[in-house]
Amino acid sequence: MEELLREAQKVYVKREDEKQKQKAKMMVAAVEEITKRRQEYRDDRKKEEKYEKQNPVIRERKQQAGCYYCGKAGHFKRDCPDFQTEKETVSLMGFEEE
Repeated sequence: MEELLREAQKVYVKREDEKQKQKAKMMVAAVEEITKRRQEYRDDRKKEEKYEKQNPVIRERKQQAGCYYCGKAGHFKRDCPDFQTEKETVSLMGFEEE
């Protein structure tokens, strides 16, 4: 009877190991798919940026849309003088702590 119980336990453990392996394989496949999609997205963005740099009409249209920080035309948020001043002020405020 004990031998039968041990065999049943071995079968049960083996079945659980198989389930764990299957779950691990599914997780690895999911991570690989996500990684692949992220890389494809990055590649697409690089192609778009390269095209935009080569096409001055697109860049000009974007600049006419204006800054997302101050709303003025002619520059982007990263180049906005108001935004730069704000960033410097915030960074200096962190150093004034006692």
